[in-house]
Amino acid sequence: MSPAGTKRKKQAHGIARAHPRWWPTWLGLALLRVSVFLPLAFTRAFGRVVGRAAKRIAPERRHITRVNLALCFPDKSDAERERLTDRHFAAIGESLFETAFAWWAPSHRLLALRRFRGLEHLEAARARGRGVIVVTGHFLNIDIGGQLLAATVPLGTTYAPPRNPIVARVTQGARGRYFQHLIHHANVRATVRALRNGEMIGHIPDQGGKGIDAHFFGQRAPSHIATAKLARMTGAPVVPHHPVRLDDGTYELRFEPALEDFPGDDLTAATQRINNTIEAHVRATPEQYLWSHRRFKPRDGGWTYLRERYGFIPAATTAPIWLHCASVGEVTTAAPLVAALTDAGLGPIVVSTSTPTGRERACQALPHAVARVYLPLDRPRPVERFLTRLRPRAALILETELWPHLIAALHRRSIPIALVNARLSRRSLEAPRWWRRAAAWCLDHMTAIWARSAPDRAALVRLGAPPERVATLGSLKLAAPTGESPAAVTLNRAFVLAASTHADEEERLALAWTRHACSGAMLAIAPRHPERGPAIARRLRGHGLAVAQRSRGEAPPADGIYLADTLGELTGLMAAAHLVIMGGSFIAHGGQNVVEAARAGRAIITGPSLENFAQETAGLEAAGALVRTEAVEAAVATADRLLTEADERRAMERAGHAWMGHQTQTLARYRERVAQLLADS
Repeated sequence: MSPAGTKRKKQAHGIARAHPRWWPTWLGLALLRVSVFLPLAFTRAFGRVVGRAAKRIAPERRHITRVNLALCFPDKSDAERERLTDRHFAAIGESLFETAFAWWAPSHRLLALRRFRGLEHLEAARARGRGVIVVTGHFLNIDIGGQLLAATVPLGTTYAPPRNPIVARVTQGARGRYFQHLIHHANVRATVRALRNGEMIGHIPDQGGKGIDAHFFGQRAPSHIATAKLARMTGAPVVPHHPVRLDDGTYELRFEPALEDFPGDDLTAATQRINNTIEAHVRATPEQYLWSHRRFKPRDGGWTYLRERYGFIPAATTAPIWLHCASVGEVTTAAPLVAALTDAGLGPIVVSTSTPTGRERACQALPHAVARVYLPLDRPRPVERFLTRLRPRAALILETELWPHLIAALHRRSIPIALVNARLSRRSLEAPRWWRRAAAWCLDHMTAIWARSAPDRAALVRLGAPPERVATLGSLKLAAPTGESPAAVTLNRAFVLAASTHADEEERLALAWTRHACSGAMLAIAPRHPERGPAIARRLRGHGLAVAQRSRGEAPPADGIYLADTLGELTGLMAAAHLVIMGGSFIAHGGQNVVEAARAGRAIITGPSLENFAQETAGLEAAGALVRTEAVEAAVATADRLLTEADERRAMERAGHAWMGHQTQTLARYRERVAQLLADS
């Protein structure tokens, strides 16, 4: 091209970038650039507000996030997952401003934020002289973490440019601030060349789109094998890296030893190892991971979903018992019941769901012999077609799925219908009159309604359910078999466990504990998010308290606080503790799961905020296994009393054990009712 032609092309490109369609982009970038002059704590707080606002106005991303979290954390309650969704969107807003800070803030302000854990592992891999692949997941703070690392050690990175050309141009220039070079993710040759030259390259593996069929959080997630291929082609060691935003506003860059014998002969197995490593990092800081991206591949969707929603299920799909579960949470709740019915020889069973993610969960959680289909649309023809092919002898519908056309068709065919684990929220009772009338009609056409609790039974009767058909059988969520008891984590001295605590609770509990002395027992604190351990320890030491951290291998102190900031040991600690104080209940959080402490056979003390586990706490409190207090001081005073009054403490333990024993009979009660329903059909 001639110089004149090149000049005209540059002018045209400049005019295109000045087009009014790009003005909002330029304005947003300008605001982010100006935000660098403000304190980072202020802009991050403002970012949290922006993120929560984005949650309201971005329904598609909100839906993707909720589905991903339901698939990855089926053991969490709906309320817990919704709070995690809220924290995630707040973290997205924070990441906007911290990314701008990473790009444009003065070096002395930026570099003051870095901390390291395990940097020696990176240096050891670098010393091999074969280059290093620094692998991490799609965390929201990856930009600021990458800049902090690149400012410390020589580092290049692969990247995928944003679709917006203005943002792509600005991003490329800003990321080049500390990185030695940026390599387009499709330029494999340049990446291989850099690694063979002994350079360190940051790399982010992808899930979603095309890739091999590996698993992530137990779900099928098409995963790219680029990391394994690069390691095989170059012999470069792979060092896992996890950037973490700490509560005090700093960033800790964590490194693990290079993966041994990687990639090996099997690239699929190697890619699974990478997914497992990233999964462990995500579990440590779930809100800091990018959940608003479609990462999972449902087993069935598209044509299968459309065909079955219109009632065209496979012709061979027949069974005496048909159980409907709306989506992921309901499938998880129903899994113990399905297993119990199958073991009792009451099958075959067909399970229907309304969503592809629910069907995916059914494929994982239910026995292989259980057939899975989609629920038909609640229209006469799809429903009739579905029932004609299915020919069930009994229909079981989980919780609150009330479909008038479906229930009417079942009633016409004289197929008994039971509402299982039935529940009703206060919101449902306050719904518009037309909805309550429709719900009452559906309830009146049920053969049996098996409520999960007495309050749910009362609410269902109030809505219009015939009282003689409503029985309280218990909650299926509490009926899951416990499996083997975990080994007790002994600390070689008597201790009380503050379990699943949240920010602000640790300080208040520790200070109150110090004032009471509590019969010579030690307070062990197991935070809900163990990665907060260092920040908690600093705050407690700021009050002059002696603190030992389990994550650092420190022995329990003779006179101080033991911080159990490790993953996977909570139930073992509960088994060894003298009693348990449940966190999340002394702040406006709604409490944490008290059932695990009851299963461990421990007396339980809580604060006043328990709405997330209202049914469980009410049951344990009524049984005499749990003491609800109004404040931290009262909780610690109660703990001191129970340590002294061993007989009262043991009575609470026995009461909790008896209550849990009653819950384990729930499956038997449901199994007997289903057998009777079949016998009467």
